[in-house]
Amino acid sequence: ALAVSSDVLYIGGELTASGSNGLAIYNLDNQQLDQSGLTSLQAASGSNVVVRSLTTSSAKANTIIVAGSFASAGSTTCNAICFLDTSSKSWSQLGSGIQGDVSSVAFGGSNQELLFASGSIALSDGTVSNVAMYAIGNNTWSAVGSASEIPGPVTAVAVDDGNSSSIFAAGR
Repeated sequence: ALAVSSDVLYIGGELTASGSNGLAIYNLDNQQLDQSGLTSLQAASGSNVVVRSLTTSSAKANTIIVAGSFASAGSTTCNAICFLDTSSKSWSQLGSGIQGDVSSVAFGGSNQELLFASGSIALSDGTVSNVAMYAIGNNTWSAVGSASEIPGPVTAVAVDDGNSSSIFAAGR
């Protein structure tokens, strides 16, 4: 996964860079890695950290949304998806969080204020939903369809021109 913000390239995958799992930060101006101040993503027991999606939203300035397979970012609990503040390199959980693994992220709404995550996901209350929506404005997660309506895991999600009523999901 790749994302560019200002003069910085964010590189995600199943990798280790300067002691940081899953995510590398490369300064394009200096042409060098810049992992300083970045707390590493941590794997769940018996698995590896894998970052599958790196995205930005115009509704959340100075932030990279990091998603994939991981349990936390340092001491911050943020299973499968986290916000990374690009200025401070600090991590934060999205609302009450989710459980599982995220394969893909897309945005809806006129200002990208709705984040759609797909994968093998359960909401924090245990509701299984292979596609979930996070509302950036009110900091809440909700299921998009049920696990029986959208069996998973869902490996890709797309939103038709920001229209949060027109969501496409694909998977196995």
